[in-house]
Amino acid sequence: MSSKQSGQNATAGLRVAVLGAGKMGGILLQAFVRSGLFSAERIAATVAHELRAEALSKQLGFAVTTDNRRAVEGADIVLLAVKPTQVIQLVREVSPLLKPGALLISIAASVKTAAIEEAVGGSPSVIRAMPNTPAMLGAGITALCRGQFVTDEQLALAQKIFETVGRTVVVDERHMDAVTGLSGSGPAFLYIILESLAEAGVNVGLPREIATQLAAQTAYGAAKMVLETGSHPALLKDEVTTPAGCTVDGTHGAVGKSLGVEAGSSLGVLVVPDANRVLCHYVSFRCEAKLRCLISHPPFSELRSPSAFLRPGRVRRPNTRSRCGSAARRPAGRRPLKIDAGSGNRGGSPTKGRTIPRARA
Repeated sequence: MSSKQSGQNATAGLRVAVLGAGKMGGILLQAFVRSGLFSAERIAATVAHELRAEALSKQLGFAVTTDNRRAVEGADIVLLAVKPTQVIQLVREVSPLLKPGALLISIAASVKTAAIEEAVGGSPSVIRAMPNTPAMLGAGITALCRGQFVTDEQLALAQKIFETVGRTVVVDERHMDAVTGLSGSGPAFLYIILESLAEAGVNVGLPREIATQLAAQTAYGAAKMVLETGSHPALLKDEVTTPAGCTVDGTHGAVGKSLGVEAGSSLGVLVVPDANRVLCHYVSFRCEAKLRCLISHPPFSELRSPSAFLRPGRVRRPNTRSRCGSAARRPAGRRPLKIDAGSGNRGGSPTKGRTIPRARA
């Protein structure tokens, strides 16, 4: 039996409410309908605005409203897909109408299961999930972590639900922020890499459509090799990089260029430099994703501050590049340089009244 058929059997007769059918919520909702996981008459969905509700209703073929309280009535599964800052308020709004034993699944980044449990009160079953946008095509991956009152059967049900839109992994909640940075935000980084590789192909004479198709299919094939062979990416890379070949020359150029080393002249190197900056930044992303993701919204009590992700003993260095940094932050040997308000900018200079460090001689 396929995972899709297994998921349909597991959810047969269950009612689901999707609160917040926006970007990610809308993707999951459409995937659930397309896969037949839930029948249309057993789905209730909400959005914030009436116009969006009308458009989705026509698109999906069932009613989408703006009434969260009505949507959760009788629902066996409630999917919380609103912004992180809205989750607690939403849970408090609908908690009096939740069906006893209902399973709450939150895809809101950084909001811990304990915070939702406290907002609901009692012993609610809460699962935290982090899917990604390729779920739209059934190629996503979702990380799940369980709250303290979730049963093994409920966790298995959540896995079956998300397996219809891709793969699933179960992790401890302490790893969810790292998951969010890697797989939740990861597609955006990979799109940048694909765009850069395709642009590099255009730069050496390929038609744009063909360059994009080559880059995308290559990324798809490489990812499939990692998933299905179980080999480490470094081993698979070695299978491509034959001794003294153009591939090893190109990959060396990508690393060497960033270190100031002269790159080779093969076609591989011609393609790599345009993507070089993105590739190098992606390496740093692996280490800094937890700091950069999901902390742009106002923090509330259950969220950790960015500094909490730093390892013990690690000290954040001050930003010495600030154009208007204080004298205490400027390195020795630099003097402030006054910027004239009339330095060629129309309508006044945006740097009026500011100082920037003077570069060393």
